[in-house]
Amino acid sequence: MRDTFFHLTLITVFLLVSLEANSDKHGLAYLNKIREHTGLTALKSNKALENAAASHAKYLVQNQTNGHYEKSGKYSYTGRTPSNRIIKAAYPSRFVMENLSVNTSGPVKSIDKLFSAIYHRFVFLNLDKDEIGIGTYATKKKRRIKNAYVYNLGLSGISQLKKKKMVNTI
Repeated sequence: MRDTFFHLTLITVFLLVSLEANSDKHGLAYLNKIREHTGLTALKSNKALENAAASHAKYLVQNQTNGHYEKSGKYSYTGRTPSNRIIKAAYPSRFVMENLSVNTSGPVKSIDKLFSAIYHRFVFLNLDKDEIGIGTYATKKKRRIKNAYVYNLGLSGISQLKKKKMVNTI
């Protein structure tokens, strides 16, 4: 009986992680479709950007707040600004942009909501950015903010230069 419960729990956790990962992949595919229709290159997924985005999404839901800044001492704090969080997640450049939305039902609705605001649209359609990290976090608890989607965009050329410079100085 215990083994069955353990196996069911393990399978449930695996499915939830898979659904979240698939949701992020679906969001990236949707965003890339929009970018390609406008003549821009597709964004590539970047693990460091993804980690920074996921940590900020968790911060937003856990602290019931919305915005690009975090306060030191709060639960899940990883850095005051998007640049601070990106560096902490081992991304080699501070030249990043961030979009986020809360309480949207899925990545497509989140992206559509952000596209409806001109400055958020400019982030997604930035000519320089070519890589992205998408982070999501949700809770089933009765809360005002139930989920968050965070999108961190970077430029692989600058990050590769920074990596080379770091290697050459060691």
